Amino acid sequence: MITLGYFRRHQQTLRGADDVVLLDVAQEYVLEHLRREGLFDSTLVFKGGTALRKFVFGAEGRFSVDLDFGLLSDDSADVDLALEYLTDAALHDVRIALRERDRSNATLDIDTSLGHVDRPARVSVRPQRPWLPTVLRPPKPFEHLDKGLAPEFTRASLPVLDLREMAAEKIAAFWRRRHARDLYDLEHLARVMQTAGVVADICDLAAVKIYADVVEEDIESRPLTNPAAVFGCAPADVRGAEDLGTFRASETDVQQLLASCRQRYAPLTALAERSPQIAGVAARCSRGDLRQVMHVRQTLVDRLSGVSL
Repeated sequence: MITLGYFRRHQQTLRGADDVVLLDVAQEYVLEHLRREGLFDSTLVFKGGTALRKFVFGAEGRFSVDLDFGLLSDDSADVDLALEYLTDAALHDVRIALRERDRSNATLDIDTSLGHVDRPARVSVRPQRPWLPTVLRPPKPFEHLDKGLAPEFTRASLPVLDLREMAAEKIAAFWRRRHARDLYDLEHLARVMQTAGVVADICDLAAVKIYADVVEEDIESRPLTNPAAVFGCAPADVRGAEDLGTFRASETDVQQLLASCRQRYAPLTALAERSPQIAGVAARCSRGDLRQVMHVRQTLVDRLSGVSL
């Protein structure tokens, strides 16, 4: 484990609370343990808020407590395999265990030489494969964290979900749960992906992801009958706004985040005019459209797979 001195310097740089920063450091040991066990070779892809912070946004990103992964394999049994590797595991003097395990999710229980990680955090492995090719990304630098870890290991490049697919999943997630953290990540992702044409593709992907949530994965969501309603909700409808301050987000005004996302993801509002077939299946979310959706998805993925982001 990094020394207390490096921990304090890392904490001062990030201006985070003790429990949040200790979790931030402990996450590196979990990722390194999975890497050494070969889980990132052909089994897991890293995604979600923690992946964005550590591999895309760097210090500009918010703290994220959970570790989210997707499967690269077609074998759903690999979900259990990945979680088994985190059951009673250890790397150096960091001990990792799982509690409250439920299918593809569990609560992390981590002990370190600097104390027990008290900030609640979960690990999840979503059994569905990524639609777009993953991207091997180097970690963003954190000076004192990297120096503190150096005697034990160097943070490695990991396979991360394509940013367009990451944004599409975030839009689908915000549609179903209205979490402020998804809104914040979407606004930052739009800044990173300032490429012509990318946003329209993301909006198409998001609509198909919403269909998949409702019909294929049985996630508690709802059909996308009015795309303008995704970012057209009232600030009071957005949950967890107070967490943005706790997790050191650079923008904590939900009204401003909603306005920014409406502007940055404007093609979503015109989905019916721009992509009527996608808009139609997302609005119905009918299992009877499954064959049509598979064709639409494959056409979209084939077109986007030539370039990675």
